[in-house]
Amino acid sequence: MARTSERNAAPLPTLLRLGLPVWLTGGVLAVVSLGVLIGNVQHLRRVRGFEDSKWNGDLDGSYAELAGHGVLVIASLLLVALTLRLRSGWAYGAWALVLAGLVVDDFFLLHERGGEYLAGVLSLPSVLNLRPVDLGELIVWAAEAAVLGIVLIRAHLASSRGVRRDSWSLLALMVVLALFAVLIDMIHIAVESGISQRSNNIFGLAETAGELGVMALILLRAVQIFLRTGPSASGNDGGGGSRARRH
Repeated sequence: MARTSERNAAPLPTLLRLGLPVWLTGGVLAVVSLGVLIGNVQHLRRVRGFEDSKWNGDLDGSYAELAGHGVLVIASLLLVALTLRLRSGWAYGAWALVLAGLVVDDFFLLHERGGEYLAGVLSLPSVLNLRPVDLGELIVWAAEAAVLGIVLIRAHLASSRGVRRDSWSLLALMVVLALFAVLIDMIHIAVESGISQRSNNIFGLAETAGELGVMALILLRAVQIFLRTGPSASGNDGGGGSRARRH
């Protein structure tokens, strides 16, 4: 009986090593993201039952934005746990701060309000078909990025080699997120008045889908790192030992 029980219990660690929790997380994220995007499309098509403006992912406070907030909060909490778990995981804590900062900025409309304030105080001009408030938002984003960037660089340099590798992967995802959240958003604003409503809708959907997709990848990466750097790795090279890397 003992041998049978051992054989029955054996597949679980194997499945964990194969990334079952990561696949399950990815499946849940895919379902939620797809549901939000389908709702967005139905809203734009004026389908009955989707009249609520919260289905429009291009607007503040939308279901898509709230879903993104939830994803980033979970990723941030996992990174905080990693910081507490590892002796040289400072970069994880810095990334947790960055993700939490994105949520706070979005939830409290900090860059929008800051952009309006700067546009009025500095009498900002219109540049490349962008409104003064848009230029103000870019200045606020740049200031936030500079402050968080300093914290991130210091934490990155103080971390172990394995943690720094993970930090670079998170940076790559963050750059792609910025392309959707900032660059494509500003391009959309610049061309909005000169293109059809259909094209505007496609721009908005592309931006929403891109942001949700990259946020999902950030959470998946955080889950992957968290599972790889188990409690037994707390004394290792930031979870970057040979056993951890094979997971």
